[in-house]
Amino acid sequence: MRIFCILLFLVGLATGVIWPWAQRHFGGEEIGTWVLYQREGGYQSAKVQLKPEDAPLRIFVDATPMQGATSGQKPSVLNLAVLRDGVPVLADRLSYSPKSGNEQRDQPQSGAVIRQSAKDMETVQAGTYDFSVRAVEDGLSLTRADLVLRRSAPPVDENIVTAGVVAMVAGLYGFMRLRRRQKV
Repeated sequence: MRIFCILLFLVGLATGVIWPWAQRHFGGEEIGTWVLYQREGGYQSAKVQLKPEDAPLRIFVDATPMQGATSGQKPSVLNLAVLRDGVPVLADRLSYSPKSGNEQRDQPQSGAVIRQSAKDMETVQAGTYDFSVRAVEDGLSLTRADLVLRRSAPPVDENIVTAGVVAMVAGLYGFMRLRRRQKV
C-alpha cells in the first residue's frame, strides 16, 4: 500500500507541477529571439510579422542583470507594449526580482538570465506586430532584455493541474497515515 501512495504522489507531482511548468516554458514552437534593450545601444523595438495560425502566442522577456552589480532588494520592472499596425493590443508589466536568501543579498549578481512570461495572446490577426519595453525601475542594473516568442503554445489545463495537486496530497496523506499506523 505504501508503494501505491508513493506512486500516487509521483503521478500527482508529474501532472500537477512538472507537466504545467514544461508546458509553459517549452510548449509550442519558437519563432525567434529579438533584442529589445542593450545597455550600450538603448531601447529598440522588434517588428515581427505574425499570422493567425501562430496563435496562441506565448511571450517571454529574458533580462540579464549586470555582472558585479549589487542589487539590494530592489527589483527591475519593465513595461512591455505590443502594437499591431500601430494599434495597441497588449500591455504588461514584468518584474524581475533578485533571488532571496542571505547569500544573494551580500554577493554581486551572477549575470544569469532571468525569464518572465507576459500574457499569452490567444488570438493573432495577420499583420506586423511591434514589441517594445521600457524600464520603470532598474534595481538589478539590466544590461540586456530579449524578446522570445513561441507560436502554437497550448494553454495549460487547470483541471489537470488541480487533479495532480489533489493526487499529490492524497498520496502524501496516505503514506503518512500508513507510516503512523505501522509505528503504533
